[in-house]
Amino acid sequence: MRKLIESTHVTLGGEIGSPHEWGFPYLDDEHFAYASSLLSDADALLLGRRTYEGLSAGYTSMAGDAPGGSIVKYGNGPLDVTLMEHNLIDEFHLLLTPVAVGRGQHMFADLDGSPQLTLAEVTRFSNGVLVLVDVPT
Repeated sequence: MRKLIESTHVTLGGEIGSPHEWGFPYLDDEHFAYASSLLSDADALLLGRRTYEGLSAGYTSMAGDAPGGSIVKYGNGPLDVTLMEHNLIDEFHLLLTPVAVGRGQHMFADLDGSPQLTLAEVTRFSNGVLVLVDVPT
């Protein structure tokens, strides 16, 4: 069965809704190598409507074509709430960015309940970004 991977940029304050305002200084070669690797292992890309409108032109051409690969999902919104409520996300790749933003959209704000996650892997970029890979318990 394919693995559904949620990849989201998040600040130290838990904000995810405006990476265009704080994330660009951290989109360097290490980030692009990580994103390219994640996408090359996938054969499908899942995007909500708003994320699709912002990212589709660049990212859809990067997904691999190996049948049975993972499904990578970018962005966070109403689609994520539905996926999380039904335990359909297999891995969360949270790119914890060293920026202190507290106001704005938070990843789990609209989710009822408290999904339990286990830290499975940590990757540290030289610019201070930590990629935290969490899996549902």
